[in-house]
Amino acid sequence: MAVLVNNPTYYGICSDLRAIVKMAHEAGMHCLADEAHGTHFYFGNGLPVSAMAAGGPIWPRSPCTRAAAA
Repeated sequence: MAVLVNNPTYYGICSDLRAIVKMAHEAGMHCLADEAHGTHFYFGNGLPVSAMAAGGPIWPRSPCTRAAAA
């Protein structure tokens, strides 16, 4: 079982990934974060936390990796 989070959404809305990853892990689940629209999170201070920094084990960043994971 896993939780899938689209972060950020197509409209730029970001989730609290740390809280979602923590809840998923507490429930014995993985948290999969689709960051195809958030690849820039790794390149600056003051940006939302990335899935990798939040502890999510899988974080596809492009439509190609998203299709390959399906």
